[in-house]
Amino acid sequence: MKQSFCCLPRLAAACAMLVACRPVPAIAQNASPPAPAPSHSAGSTASGDVLLDSAINRLQHHSSVSARVRLRVRLFGHELFGTGRYLQKGSGGERQVRFELSIPTSATPNVMISVSNGRQWWRYLETLDNQQLTVVDLTAVRAAAADARAEGLSTFSHATAPGGLSQTLQRLQDNFQFASASQTTQADRTFWVTRGRWKTDRLQQLIAPTEKEQVSKLFRQLSGRLPREVVLYLYDDSLFPAKIEYVGSAPATASNTQQPTFSAIEFFQIHFGPVLDESHFQRPRDMISEDVTDRYVKDMGLAKTRSR
Repeated sequence: MKQSFCCLPRLAAACAMLVACRPVPAIAQNASPPAPAPSHSAGSTASGDVLLDSAINRLQHHSSVSARVRLRVRLFGHELFGTGRYLQKGSGGERQVRFELSIPTSATPNVMISVSNGRQWWRYLETLDNQQLTVVDLTAVRAAAADARAEGLSTFSHATAPGGLSQTLQRLQDNFQFASASQTTQADRTFWVTRGRWKTDRLQQLIAPTEKEQVSKLFRQLSGRLPREVVLYLYDDSLFPAKIEYVGSAPATASNTQQPTFSAIEFFQIHFGPVLDESHFQRPRDMISEDVTDRYVKDMGLAKTRSR
């Protein structure tokens, strides 16, 4: 158990990185004017997919964004909390994103920093006994994506968002079927809330072939491996994500009748249009980095690796 607990901050940081700052091998993007928020009145509803389309469109048109971040992760019977910030600047292939998180433990804070400047994607992870800095060449990734699309592969057919939170919402929309969104008020703030369940075809791609017996069995196989559903909260005025909550699939018991939260990330104290210095989007640490571009290209499903 001690070994499992020691790896929790690393797993929590990985969860946060997947949620907030995975850059995109975008090839081109057709810009359109920001979409208006759905009109609403008390107790109103809206299409979950239409709401996500509007939120993604708005995120792509902000000149810059800063937000504070809170993370909560439950793993192996333990609960971890983290705090940090999210920065976004620019648009299209030149979008720059920084996501940083600190997860305190009894020994020392664990730090994760992810920075994408449109050319490189840096990932820095610091734990009690380890410091690691990796880099991905995004120019090479885009070239590999272009080759894949020229060959008719569909792996990157949806990869038109420039990264950051707009890409997070795009990936959620690609993988989950969202129900109608409704409004809720918490602490004098109004939010749009929509729940997404796995799209069967996308879920089957994540399950080994020997496990694809029946759709009804797929969800039972998710316990401890994948979230069962995602709950998305959007601020009703700006449609900026307020919270992204991944719900686990542990079986209900007499003392626990609700599915536990696997992870949740919240965004607050949000500012649109702040002046952000370029130093935020440079190499996060002055240390030797490991180039993992080829590994990333392979993980993204592209057959070819770049030439040396």
